[in-house]
Amino acid sequence: MKLAGGFGIDVADLFHPDLTDANSNSWTLTRHGEGQRHESDNYAFSYLCPDYNMRRMVPVINTVKARSLEQFGPLLAHPGQEFLYVLEDAIDLVLSDTGTFRLRAGDSFYFNSNIPHALISVGSGEARVLSVIWSSAGPPP
Repeated sequence: MKLAGGFGIDVADLFHPDLTDANSNSWTLTRHGEGQRHESDNYAFSYLCPDYNMRRMVPVINTVKARSLEQFGPLLAHPGQEFLYVLEDAIDLVLSDTGTFRLRAGDSFYFNSNIPHALISVGSGEARVLSVIWSSAGPPP
């Protein structure tokens, strides 16, 4: 996310920058299991519908791997807003200015993503979270 912000581009453009699908300006479809995959130390991402050229939202399925704040490392921040919906297991959402919120499957949370934050898996396995990131920095819809 830091890399994308530094270049002034959408996070998903790092994985699918030159798409020319004729439907990219009106709709796009990602079938089950076909999201654009990326992995970091803390998350395994599956970007959904990354080929929509005029997007302002970045929908992602996150598998949360970090099991502690120490393992996670420095909190992350990026422009915009973020919506979280826990699909499986449980997480702690750590917000630098507010504290920690325990979220379980079925819980949701919406926040300004310029606040440094981290997702920590606290259940019996790796939690899965639907995350939708919105930024006004992209092209108009």
